[in-house]
Amino acid sequence: MIALKQFSGRLRKTAEKIARNDAGGTIVEMAISSLILFAMVFAVFEVTMACYTYNAVSEAARESARWGMVRGSKCSTYTPSQSNCGANSAAIQNYAKASTKIDWSQCTTANPCVTATWLKGTTVSGSSTSTTWATCTGGCSADPGNLLVVSIDYPYALNFPMVKTFNIHLTSTAQVVVAQ
Repeated sequence: MIALKQFSGRLRKTAEKIARNDAGGTIVEMAISSLILFAMVFAVFEVTMACYTYNAVSEAARESARWGMVRGSKCSTYTPSQSNCGANSAAIQNYAKASTKIDWSQCTTANPCVTATWLKGTTVSGSSTSTTWATCTGGCSADPGNLLVVSIDYPYALNFPMVKTFNIHLTSTAQVVVAQ
């Protein structure tokens, strides 16, 4: 009987010791905290890539507007060696897509992502002289003095871990007056 009491006492102490041992709990805590840490690291990486892509979209809009500005309808007169004079909307779209290293495959003919429009300026005299801009009609688009507006609306897919992928639209617009 005494031996049985000693055995049951040791068994009880061993069971209490096992119950107090939390070595397995640290593995579970590490798994949960690693999951959160890695999700945050990947989210920071994805937001950084979105910022990089926005910078590329913005630069493409500025460069395309500058490219179209110097390739107006009179550029062959002022700069005889200049190519692509009288650049149209399609040429500016192609230049914008070629000038950046982002994936333009989401942009199609139905959704070109890059639009180039020209506005004709009219001077309004009065107490202060100002210029108003109206949509160019009748083939005046690339004439010197007109305003070239290049707008880019790029769909960027955000891929956060454990969250459904969704698109955000990165937009940028550049405006310049056609020089030649």
